[in-house]
Amino acid sequence: MSEQQIDFKKIVAAFKSEKYTPEQIGSFMRQYYKKHLADLPVTQADSYTQTLDDVSIFDGKLPLFNR
Repeated sequence: MSEQQIDFKKIVAAFKSEKYTPEQIGSFMRQYYKKHLADLPVTQADSYTQTLDDVSIFDGKLPLFNR
Protein backbone atom coordinates (compact mmCIF):
# COMPACT_ATOMS: atom_id res chain seq x y z
CA MET A 1 0.00 0.00 0.00
CA SER A 2 1.35 3.42 -0.92
CA GLU A 3 2.04 6.18 1.59
CA GLN A 4 -0.84 8.16 0.05
CA GLN A 5 -3.29 5.30 0.64
CA ILE A 6 -2.09 4.86 4.24
CA ASP A 7 -2.51 8.58 4.95
CA PHE A 8 -6.00 8.54 3.44
CA LYS A 9 -7.00 5.55 5.57
CA LYS A 10 -5.76 7.43 8.66
CA ILE A 11 -8.01 10.37 7.82
CA VAL A 12 -11.00 8.09 7.27
CA ALA A 13 -10.33 6.34 10.59
CA ALA A 14 -10.06 9.71 12.36
CA PHE A 15 -13.34 10.82 10.80
CA LYS A 16 -15.16 7.62 11.75
CA SER A 17 -13.83 7.71 15.31
CA GLU A 18 -15.78 10.93 15.98
CA LYS A 19 -12.95 11.99 18.33
CA TYR A 20 -11.99 15.01 16.22
CA THR A 21 -13.74 18.29 15.51
CA PRO A 22 -14.65 19.25 11.94
CA GLU A 23 -11.84 21.82 12.09
CA GLN A 24 -9.31 19.10 12.96
CA ILE A 25 -10.55 16.83 10.16
CA GLY A 26 -10.28 19.79 7.79
CA SER A 27 -6.71 20.34 8.95
CA PHE A 28 -5.87 16.68 8.29
CA MET A 29 -7.37 16.95 4.80
CA ARG A 30 -5.43 20.16 4.02
CA GLN A 31 -2.21 18.45 5.14
CA TYR A 32 -3.07 15.46 2.94
CA TYR A 33 -3.72 17.75 -0.02
CA LYS A 34 -0.44 19.61 0.43
CA LYS A 35 1.52 16.37 0.81
CA HIS A 36 -0.05 14.29 -1.97
CA LEU A 37 -2.15 16.38 -4.35
CA ALA A 38 -0.88 19.97 -4.55
CA ASP A 39 1.79 19.23 -7.14
CA LEU A 40 -0.43 17.29 -9.54
CA PRO A 41 -1.14 18.92 -12.89
CA VAL A 42 -4.53 20.63 -13.17
CA THR A 43 -6.70 19.65 -16.10
CA GLN A 44 -9.49 21.93 -17.24
CA ALA A 45 -12.02 21.80 -20.01
CA ASP A 46 -11.29 24.13 -22.90
CA SER A 47 -14.72 25.72 -22.90
CA TYR A 48 -15.79 25.71 -19.24
CA THR A 49 -14.11 26.12 -15.86
CA GLN A 50 -16.18 25.09 -12.87
CA THR A 51 -16.27 27.42 -9.88
CA LEU A 52 -17.29 26.70 -6.31
CA ASP A 53 -20.59 28.46 -7.03
CA ASP A 54 -21.37 25.74 -9.59
CA VAL A 55 -20.94 22.90 -7.11
CA SER A 56 -24.20 21.88 -5.48
CA ILE A 57 -23.43 18.43 -4.06
CA PHE A 58 -21.69 19.72 -0.92
CA ASP A 59 -23.49 22.13 1.37
CA GLY A 60 -20.67 22.50 3.90
CA LYS A 61 -22.26 20.27 6.52
CA LEU A 62 -20.92 16.92 7.64
CA PRO A 63 -23.29 14.00 7.05
CA LEU A 64 -24.53 12.12 10.08
CA PHE A 65 -23.39 8.52 9.78
CA ASN A 66 -24.78 5.74 11.98
CA ARG A 67 -26.46 7.99 14.50
